[in-house]
Amino acid sequence: MNQCLSRLIRWPGAVATCVLLLVLLAPTMAHAQSLGRGQLTAEETRFVNELLLTYDSPDLLRTWVASRIKTVDSSGRASLEFSLADAMRLDGDVDGYESEIQKLAKKYPNHPRAKGAQLESVLASLLRLDDANTEAVFSTNPAQRQKAIENRDRIWALDVETVLVENIRRLNEEVDAAEKSVMTNTDDGQKDTLAEKLGSSTRMRDLWEFNRLNAFKVYAGMLPDGTEDSTQKYLELASFAEEFVNSRYENFGRRYEAQLIFGQALSSAGKAQEAASELELLVDIEPSADPPFSDDVIYFIRKMRIEALTGSLQAYNRAGMPEDGLDLLDFLYDAEASSFPYRTKPENPDLLTLSALLDVEEGVTRIASGDRDTGMKLIKDIITKFDVQEAYDADPAQAREIVNGANRGLSMLVELGAGNLPAEFYTRAALGFRDRGLPSEAIEIAKLALYATDFDKETQNWRAEALYEIGESSDALGRTIEAAVSYQVLAENYPDTRSVSMAAQNFFAITGDLAKGEGGAWDELLPVAEKLFADNSKGLGSEQLKLQQAVEAELEGDYRKARDLFRRVSKLYKLDGVENKVPFFYRARAGAARCLFRSSSDSEQAIKDASGEILPLL
Repeated sequence: MNQCLSRLIRWPGAVATCVLLLVLLAPTMAHAQSLGRGQLTAEETRFVNELLLTYDSPDLLRTWVASRIKTVDSSGRASLEFSLADAMRLDGDVDGYESEIQKLAKKYPNHPRAKGAQLESVLASLLRLDDANTEAVFSTNPAQRQKAIENRDRIWALDVETVLVENIRRLNEEVDAAEKSVMTNTDDGQKDTLAEKLGSSTRMRDLWEFNRLNAFKVYAGMLPDGTEDSTQKYLELASFAEEFVNSRYENFGRRYEAQLIFGQALSSAGKAQEAASELELLVDIEPSADPPFSDDVIYFIRKMRIEALTGSLQAYNRAGMPEDGLDLLDFLYDAEASSFPYRTKPENPDLLTLSALLDVEEGVTRIASGDRDTGMKLIKDIITKFDVQEAYDADPAQAREIVNGANRGLSMLVELGAGNLPAEFYTRAALGFRDRGLPSEAIEIAKLALYATDFDKETQNWRAEALYEIGESSDALGRTIEAAVSYQVLAENYPDTRSVSMAAQNFFAITGDLAKGEGGAWDELLPVAEKLFADNSKGLGSEQLKLQQAVEAELEGDYRKARDLFRRVSKLYKLDGVENKVPFFYRARAGAARCLFRSSSDSEQAIKDASGEILPLL
């Protein structure tokens, strides 16, 4: 049984929202880090961007910046101060990041980042959007889930879509005015200046329009797959992408990317055959220049080819035409260009995620087309490589994206009618359905894992995971009794599996909520739930339950009850006679201080009281 399954979380916008940041930072290529005086060197700029984008190391960045900012020139100081704002974003302080960017834009109005400050506010809103969506996906309380969905949609409408529409309209007006000035001015000296202004306005307009595509892609991907709202958003995205392809001739590379987004959006909107036609325009593209090709050109062409082929296979699979996808694979592999292969060994680290997702989609295509052995091997190899502790330690975001992609791919495979799958595949498909915003389908597919024909020890673990998924998705839909039954069956019949502790805890919590103390079935069941919880808590479970109940009480506004529960979380717990630290003890104490502040009507005194509890912990 894979020990990393519980670490799967939905980061649907994490990669796409980074596109904006990558465009704005525009890292300079260099080989290593150096420390000098005066201007920031190319190496130093690359080093800063590596710390931000590759290594996700805000503390190390701050340490380095503190030593360098004393000797750098004014331009470099501005860049370093912007990087410190980025460090706040990495720490999760989105509000602080956005506020600091706006301050720096006023402080350094001529810095390149200042010109994109409004666009970075959109990035901040997308990060908040992603947080709200994650809460909606994983909430097991229907009211809280609906509240998170409404918050997500509000952020999109007010803070993202409206801002994009207004700024793109304004920038188009500026471009039109600049074009008119160039056309009507007869002074050659002024024409050069006006032409330069036109070029600058056009580039900024195109940047906003391109990032509108990425923003729509992020939000549409959060909506339940196949719903009317999802389809409408993908059709809007397809329209914007097609317009960009057909009218923004100056942006050659981005037009390719917009073409890719166009095809992907059509596929997600249910226009699978049209999508396949559009994406096949990219599956075998080659540069117009003659070889030898630079590394950057090879990377870009390979990236487009891999993503386009993956999208084409997805489109054919969505259309129920996997055989056409298999024909495309055979044709492309027979005529594969040696300079731009779809896969290499070892793979370029920057293309590893895309290559793995291509393997998943090819696996789905082959299984659905009858080449079961090859397809199963492709998918199993990806899971074996990336759903392991070593992969999460090395690059957690990459591992999550690939494993989530495998789960979504398996959900598509089930929709294609593939049967007689192992319990693991059915359980992963259920996780994929939930990731697609389809909890009802997740429940039904998870049930198939219980009747899979494989019966080894590993299968028992996956059946337990399937029951846990039934419980979580049922809870999210407000089907509390079905959730309780799933958790009870898991706790009673799969005592040696990884999920049993949390299942027993959840069963106990639900039973406690439903028992009225007046007799009846739930009151009679409460001792059973208590015993299952006690037998399976394994030390930490009791503390987890206190924390969960405290969080629920806080969300309901019962701050006094929440504070009491937070403070009851112990600092240590025993497991097999050995004392261990409770990993969320300080988080619980911080929650208690927060509830103390929220329960007071005297804000000034509340700050003092809460600080009095927090400072000793620090």
